[in-house]
Amino acid sequence: QINSISNSVFATFGIKHVITGAIMAFFLALIIIGGIKRIAKVTERLVPFMAIFYFVGALAVILFNYQNIIPSFASIFLDLFTGTAATGGFLGAGFAFAFNQGVNRGLFSNESGQGSAPIAHAAAKAHEPVSEGMVAILEPFIDTIIICFLTGLVLLSSGVWKEKLPNQFQKTDIEVLTAHYSENKPSDVSRLENHLNQTARLPLFSGKLDIKD
Repeated sequence: QINSISNSVFATFGIKHVITGAIMAFFLALIIIGGIKRIAKVTERLVPFMAIFYFVGALAVILFNYQNIIPSFASIFLDLFTGTAATGGFLGAGFAFAFNQGVNRGLFSNESGQGSAPIAHAAAKAHEPVSEGMVAILEPFIDTIIICFLTGLVLLSSGVWKEKLPNQFQKTDIEVLTAHYSENKPSDVSRLENHLNQTARLPLFSGKLDIKD
């Protein structure tokens, strides 16, 4: 997640990945060192703010593109009966696959689907288990039903799903270099730092790698 955040911040504001990663790691360390109680306190205050911020932002995008709201709903149902949808669906196979993927993404869009929600709810101090259970039930409803629905409507109403952007894979998370470098050599460390900062790129490995068990 830190990798995704740093990529987004770099693409939007131009802040280097190492700066974003260092800041996130610092705050994450402060939270984790405090134990499960501090994690519960932080998430108790942070998660509602994140949900409200995302909800308001999604509504802002939808209202900004208000003229596309009705066409978006219309396109959802009208495209079901076009030749393109029938071909892509291939007699229901496409729908079954899309439904399966939607359910999987819906389950894993919240902590309940990931299985980590019970940890937080077990550490919470509630007057009775029923009230905490109601909170646990409300979480996937808000996240999966409301947030995911708003996300889909944002994509449809803004029209970004129609944009054709080329896939660029020149920036990857893992790069294999040609030469051998050691962290015990200051010169190698300096060259690798320059490579990561994109000030002096090193030659990449262009051959084949054989992976053996």
